[in-house]
Amino acid sequence: MAQKVRVEEELEAYPTESVDLRCQFIDGGGRTKLTQVSWIWEPTDGQRDNIAVYHPIYGQSFPNLSFRDRVVFLHNSLENPSIRISNLRMSDAGRYTCEYATYPSGNEQGTTTLIMLAKPKNSAKVVTVQAGTKSVVVAQCEAAEGKPAATIKWLASVGGNHSTSTTNGPDGTVTVRSEYRLVPTPTDNGREVTCMVDQRTQERPWVYPVKLSVEYPPSVSTRGIRQQLVRRPFRCHPPLPGQRQPCTHHHHLDRLLARDTGQIFGPALSPAGRKLQDKASSKRLPVRLTLLETGVYMRPFV
Repeated sequence: MAQKVRVEEELEAYPTESVDLRCQFIDGGGRTKLTQVSWIWEPTDGQRDNIAVYHPIYGQSFPNLSFRDRVVFLHNSLENPSIRISNLRMSDAGRYTCEYATYPSGNEQGTTTLIMLAKPKNSAKVVTVQAGTKSVVVAQCEAAEGKPAATIKWLASVGGNHSTSTTNGPDGTVTVRSEYRLVPTPTDNGREVTCMVDQRTQERPWVYPVKLSVEYPPSVSTRGIRQQLVRRPFRCHPPLPGQRQPCTHHHHLDRLLARDTGQIFGPALSPAGRKLQDKASSKRLPVRLTLLETGVYMRPFV
């Protein structure tokens, strides 16, 4: 038996937009008497609500309060009772059935599925970490309030892995979060991992590179100290990337070099420092040199 009610099978729309739900009764023999037509909305939970009714004598009716000010009939006709829904909401998704009361065949109907879409709000950020031996989160990526749910992938040359979680919103949208983890080393500082978000509403994948931020202590040592450190000026320059120490320096014979900001003066070595110096000179013991606000402190390098 041929379908007598012609509708569109599926439509897509976005919040705040309008959508036309078309319906037309096809009667080849002209023997069917049309009595009334109704539009019935079935949200995803299976509830059935009349949102628009047209009767040739009693006129139009809009029983559902949430649709009353947003639904209109495009024609005052039983044969073509198409409607328009304005100011769409995410919660308007569902099945819309155009149902005729007819004689003598009884009810005839056709159903359109309305799919509400939402573009995700994409973002990615770096998480500053310290070099270590445990796997930690170094970058995060999020596709918030999208419908359907987005897919997040990571493109990376560093050795790591990722985990993804989803959260369903009350309006049917989905937020997807992904975390990239690795065991951070000093060589990972400044390297890039790229977040890629793919979703139905996007023309192309959203891509965002994230530069890793790994902090690590400076590697400072002196070897074969042969001369007394004297009170003399030296200049500090900006710290190296990833270094947390305010100033790093190396002793080369009779000069002390440092990196930081500002002008600093190194005082004469203390008696304890001279003993350590003599020991380091005779046994070539590596020492660590630390710059303090009041001067220079030396201790064995560990």
